[in-house]
Amino acid sequence: MKRIIVTPAGRKRYLEVLCNNLSKLKHEFDEWVLWVNTTDQSDIDYMVELKIKHSWIKLQYSDIAHSGNMSIFHFFKNCVDENSIYIRLDDDIVYIHPKSLNDLFYFRATNPEPFVIYGNIINNAIISHIQQRFGIFFQEPKIGYACMDHVGWNTPNVAEMIHCVFLENLQKSNAEKFYMPNWILRDYERCSINVISWLGKEFKIFNGEVGEDEEKWISCDKPEQIKRPNIIFGKSIFSHYSFHTQRDHMDKTDILSKYLKISQ
Repeated sequence: MKRIIVTPAGRKRYLEVLCNNLSKLKHEFDEWVLWVNTTDQSDIDYMVELKIKHSWIKLQYSDIAHSGNMSIFHFFKNCVDENSIYIRLDDDIVYIHPKSLNDLFYFRATNPEPFVIYGNIINNAIISHIQQRFGIFFQEPKIGYACMDHVGWNTPNVAEMIHCVFLENLQKSNAEKFYMPNWILRDYERCSINVISWLGKEFKIFNGEVGEDEEKWISCDKPEQIKRPNIIFGKSIFSHYSFHTQRDHMDKTDILSKYLKISQ
């Protein structure tokens, strides 16, 4: 099956890091589709440059007005090819561990029952809670089991701490410390969709018509409607830079520059 990566895109400062990562892992996927979800011309120009430079990059433009995160839902209608598997990566995924794409694609192909399958995401409140429960990093402060938990989502210095622990282990070639058992989201709990995978043939059933609040619809509404809980695949590692609640603080650190250096 064709292995397609899609990214709601716009921010050059993150896209250059993600592109570096994907360039090194090109053998793990077939094409990368950038969903042009911005009105910033400099960012659009950068995406056009990427497309010209790399034959495996495509651009998709929306035919509805740009409205930040609330216009992303419209792109899913293009991800319904019956012979394709899709992975959605946020544009601020700043590190992808080798084999993670390949293993997530394979796990998705061989496990058709979950509606979507999440990667094991560094800096994702629900997943950070699970990682903390398994003793992967510091035990205080406690991160709650909620998508927008005050500590895991809304406390930026905690995000910095998580990245620092991960980067320290990455430097020691010990990123696999973050591997964890697979986790079923049994109660259809909301979980940030920074990295998710789905089958094109499944999304074709409803023509890729995703709710305007794409995250709630994908993580809660649709899986509960069809009684097919989502699952987190614990052996594929992706590092997510920041939520908007964390960004001002994170931008005062050297975390992004460290990931940029690693990606090069």
